[in-house]
Formats: sequence, C-alpha cells, structure tokens
Amino acid sequence: MEHKSQRVQVAGSSRVKRFGAKLAGSANQAGSRVTIPPGATVEFSWDVDPASSNAVWLVRLDPAGDAWVSEVNSGQRHLIGAFDVAAPGDPPDAPSGLLYTTQKGQVLQNRVSIPIDKAGTYRLYAGLVDTAENWCPDGNAMALDISLQAEDTAGALAFDDSAPPFGALVTLKVLVSRYSDQTVTLQVNPKTPDDERKVTLDANGDATLYLVAPLVRGPFTYSLLVDGKTAASATLTPGPTELHFDLDSITFDGGVPVGGFAHLILCKDGTYSFYGHFHDSGATEYNINFVWAIKDSGNHVYTFQQSGHVSGTLEPGPRDFDWRIDGQNTTIARNWADLTGGATQDAQGSATIDLLNLFNTVVGVVGLGAQIFSIVAPPQKQQ
Repeated sequence: MEHKSQRVQVAGSSRVKRFGAKLAGSANQAGSRVTIPPGATVEFSWDVDPASSNAVWLVRLDPAGDAWVSEVNSGQRHLIGAFDVAAPGDPPDAPSGLLYTTQKGQVLQNRVSIPIDKAGTYRLYAGLVDTAENWCPDGNAMALDISLQAEDTAGALAFDDSAPPFGALVTLKVLVSRYSDQTVTLQVNPKTPDDERKVTLDANGDATLYLVAPLVRGPFTYSLLVDGKTAASATLTPGPTELHFDLDSITFDGGVPVGGFAHLILCKDGTYSFYGHFHDSGATEYNINFVWAIKDSGNHVYTFQQSGHVSGTLEPGPRDFDWRIDGQNTTIARNWADLTGGATQDAQGSATIDLLNLFNTVVGVVGLGAQIFSIVAPPQKQQ
C-alpha cells in the first residue's frame, strides 16, 4: 500500500467535513458513536473538501497498533506510531492502526466497508499527497468511537449418567466458549461437597470433572458460573439401580375363591421382570385379568397386563395360573431419572371385569399421563 510521506500543511479549516459510521446494511444514518457485534462489518463514510484533499487515511488510534505504511518515494516501511508524527495539535495517541488509505492514482472515494473487531477511536485524515508531509494535523481530521456489544458466554454441562446410583462416580463435561485457559465456578443446589468448586479450563475452553453422586435422592442442579453469571446447568438425579413393586396378597371381592400375588422389578438399564401366581380354591373356573400401572414423576405411565385361566374342582385343567415375563424396554432406561424421582402405582386383578375396562380403571387411579407406554401387553387369547 502506497502512502503519502509528507505532512499536510495546516489548513485554515478542516478538510474533513463529515465522518460517520454504521453497521453495514443497516438503514440507520451514519453517526459518530456506533455499537456493533464483534467482527461485524462497518460502513465508514465521509465528505471532504475536494479543493484541498485528494486522499484520506482511516486509522484506529491505539498505541499497540501494528499497521505499516510505505513511503511513496523511497518505499521505506514504517510501523505507524513508531516514527515522529507529533505536531502542534496532535495528541499523544498518534495514528497506529491504518485500516484504509487512498491508493496512488485512485479516485477519492467517500465510503469503505471494513470488518471491525476492536473497540476504540477511529480517525479519518484528509489532505493533498503532492504537498504533504507525514500525517495530517488533527485540524484536518475527524474522529468517531466504536464500541463492541458484550457477548454472552455460552457454556455446556453434560453428565455421562444423569441418573447414577447413589455414591457412584460420574463424569461431568464442561465447555465454555470464548473463555479458554480461565477458571470458572461450579455451583450445586442443594449444596454438596462440589459446591463452589473451581474449574480450570484448557486452551479449548474444556474441562472434565469426576464427581461422586450424592447419597440422597435429588434432583441436584449443577450450574456453571462465568463472571458471576450462569452459563450452563445440568441436573443429576441419583437413585437406586432397581425399583421393586410387590403385591404379596391379592384377593377378589364377591366371594371369588381365587387369590395370589404379583411382583414387578424395573432396572436402570431398562430390563424388567413381571411375574405372579393365582390359585383357584373353589369349585368353578375363572378367567383372571390383572393390570399394573406405574406413573413416574415426569407424568409417564407404564402398564403391565396379564390374563389367564384357573380351573375349579368341577372342571378339568390346572387350578394354578403362573407367569413370568422378563424383557427390556428402552423407555424405562430413558426415563429412569423420572422413575426414581417419584413413582406412584396401582394394581388390580379381577375375575369378573374384562381386561379393557380393568385397564381403564387402573390407569384412572394413577391418573392419565402425558404418554402411556404398554410395556407388557396381554396374550391374544385366553386359555
């Protein structure tokens, strides 16, 4: 980039008549104070006195600037601000960040768009290259201020297991954008020994923590504080690895001589065992229907159904009805935190009510949930 090497002589009046800036593409008028997102493109525009100006120089006033200029005649390069630009009327913050200048032989322009990622004072100088020396005095310049919008620090917290067993070792991944090689704070509510723990981020803004799950049921909210503000949060709900539901004695109304028991085991990995027994101690046979409904804290309902036949003394056939169903369902595993967070249940057996009506009755007791999952459906046909 060729640049004038002579100072413009002090003019009787400013050669820069107007200097403003706005966010590129904005319908707003250019002004002397602009706030932009970091890295946004800014449109600088100006009006200069054509009789005394054939070039402009747009600089950022920053003592730590690193822009270079070349002398027109010798080609010698100078770090702006590293050579003498002092003159009556020039402030100590001499030009040190050249952003734009009129090229040799170029027609004088009245605007330019440049991405800006630094806040500060931006100054436009104007003058005649052929009769000038070094930088124009401030009398031949105008300035404006650009500030950057504060960026919200984005963060993320993620447990490898959000519903671990009591006292289990869990991994917490931490990520904070635009905050590498810094220390942030972990807060826990309700408080645990990890509350107010300091976390040192690596060069990528990452960290991996190994925590011991609390010995009591949560939920516990873990929050990441960056500069006193919450950047991310995650919930940990410790609990058991199994849930047991037991009905040790099931009897029927109306003098029906059938009784039995049923048990249901749900496991954290989604496996389950549903088993039970009914016995007919009377003379007549019965068709038995049984429905179990579990409702979790997330308002999901899980149903387990079974139907069978027991014979009495007057009919041939077994007097006992036994079943055991083992399986696995991903819905149980996915909603384990809700299941351990608080579950309600109802189970009923009947020798007189059909399975559909019994199902509706049991689900009505626990309450209709946001979604009903039929984990074990009844057989297609009764024996």
